[in-house]
Amino acid sequence: MKKCLAAILACVILAAAPRLAAAGAITGVNTVDVAKMNPAQQSALLAALSAAHVTTVRLDLKLGSVPFIIAAFHQGIGSIAILPFAGNTARARPAVPQAGLTWAVAPLSAPDAAVFSTEDTALLNKLDAAGIRLTALEFGNEINNPQFNGDFAAKGGGGDFAAKGGGQVFGTADIASPAMPETISIRAGFLAYLGELKQVKQWRDASAANKQTPLLSAGLADPGLTGSYPGRKLDGVSIGGTLGFLRANGLDQLVDGYAVHVYPSNDPSESQATRAAKLQADTFAACVPGGKPCWLTEWGFTDKSTSCPLDDTTRAGIISTMRAILAPLAASGQLQAAIYYSWSGHFGTQNSPEAIYRCGALTQSGVRALAPF
Repeated sequence: MKKCLAAILACVILAAAPRLAAAGAITGVNTVDVAKMNPAQQSALLAALSAAHVTTVRLDLKLGSVPFIIAAFHQGIGSIAILPFAGNTARARPAVPQAGLTWAVAPLSAPDAAVFSTEDTALLNKLDAAGIRLTALEFGNEINNPQFNGDFAAKGGGGDFAAKGGGQVFGTADIASPAMPETISIRAGFLAYLGELKQVKQWRDASAANKQTPLLSAGLADPGLTGSYPGRKLDGVSIGGTLGFLRANGLDQLVDGYAVHVYPSNDPSESQATRAAKLQADTFAACVPGGKPCWLTEWGFTDKSTSCPLDDTTRAGIISTMRAILAPLAASGQLQAAIYYSWSGHFGTQNSPEAIYRCGALTQSGVRALAPF
């Protein structure tokens, strides 16, 4: 009798567990600011996701989001959890609104080992203790973007970011070159990132529930190809440049895939061929057959209409074009996931142009973005 009961219980658990692999690629959606929600709000979000047959969400791993991740798992929804880089907040670059820098953020070149070993590890252990296997663990977010990396504040050695940021997108050679003072701190930060990533891998490899969970490098912003972009306020590092430097310093021994982001043109007249060529040359250039796959953990298009019900036919058409481009990459294994940004926008925002859950319902765009490959 006990054996029968155990078998039934095992079947129930397996039925509830989220889908951890997909034919072609995983599809899902970013859920923003979950940690700010109270339990009732998290439950309502989970109910809406379940009703829309969402199987995967991406969200920040914070103390307030742990209950949601656990509840989602037991309802068959897996999580791509973004584990934050532990940086020394005492050395944070302040927000510089006039330069387009919204938040204060610590530099990667000032890691905080104590915070990682206590706060970050404690969050991971909570999930492990609850038997929660993540769909993927993504370490860090947009480390090549000044918004999320305080090392860009040291441009030119003087820290005068607003005055000296000149729209330069650096490449691998720029980051590696000791002759470029603009990239000294960025290089040091990328190396420090790899140091913390090694510790994340050690935790993953020793984990009870997540030993087989794919470990992803930080989702990378897409500022364009290496070069100069006059008129831009911010600098950045290209996706290829960032991955090139990190791979030269051991990245491929630490991760199972590269997380990347892209927000293509909203122009409905841009052809599929043009879009595909841009994506292949830039966003997905490092994801070659036989190599590490890409996980597209942020992508999307905006619709600025505030009407309800929302007619997002134009956006839905662009999403269909984008999906047609992604499908061959998914079929070849070069693309492991396409996670749309975002479900309903930032918490408390009345109208988020990027959201696919609008006016209390999943939009036509959302249906197409979340469809299986």
